[in-house]
Amino acid sequence: MRCAVILGSVLLVSSATAVSLKAQTPPTDHVVVTPDQLHWTPYYAGGEQATLLGDPSRPGPYVLRVRFPAGLHIQPHYHLDNRIVQVLSGTMYFALGESGDTTKMRAIPVGSMWTEPARMVHYAWTGNAEVVLQVVGTGPTETRTVGPTKP
Repeated sequence: MRCAVILGSVLLVSSATAVSLKAQTPPTDHVVVTPDQLHWTPYYAGGEQATLLGDPSRPGPYVLRVRFPAGLHIQPHYHLDNRIVQVLSGTMYFALGESGDTTKMRAIPVGSMWTEPARMVHYAWTGNAEVVLQVVGTGPTETRTVGPTKP
């Protein structure tokens, strides 16, 4: 009887793990998205996003193209998932923490990338030019502001 209970527990854990891994497996279909196919929608802090792959609100991998207008200050916030971010155009000014202190920002130019571990608080500024980013993560995700909202 004890062996059956242990075997049942192992099978249950194995099944749950398999479902979890399956939800995070990249698509097996060949996908091509060209710039003319992008559908831009509102995004956090006054930006816009276009989903290239997946759905960030559901379990599994996703790829977003995000653009922010020039001069945009993005207040401290975090995301629920781990992310990889690449700068496709412009220069993003970026810092960690809740302070919003612009003197701590680092310029991250076009061609650069950074990682954002889940729940890592950060803030940003676009400087004097539009910034376009590509964001890769595993949903579901959400963006949460830290501290009071600035006008």
